[in-house]
Amino acid sequence: MTLHNTSQGRFDERMARTLGSVHGWVPTITVISCIVVAVVAQLRLDVLSHL
Repeated sequence: MTLHNTSQGRFDERMARTLGSVHGWVPTITVISCIVVAVVAQLRLDVLSHL
């Protein structure tokens, strides 16, 4: 949502430049975050199955 607001010009120039440089990394960060959550959830399930 923030990136959409930036593309619509709702932030000042400095914020738009900062978020514009991050814009290309959003898909990568999203995929890595999902993988981390899945791995942590699997580890917790493995621990619970041993109790």
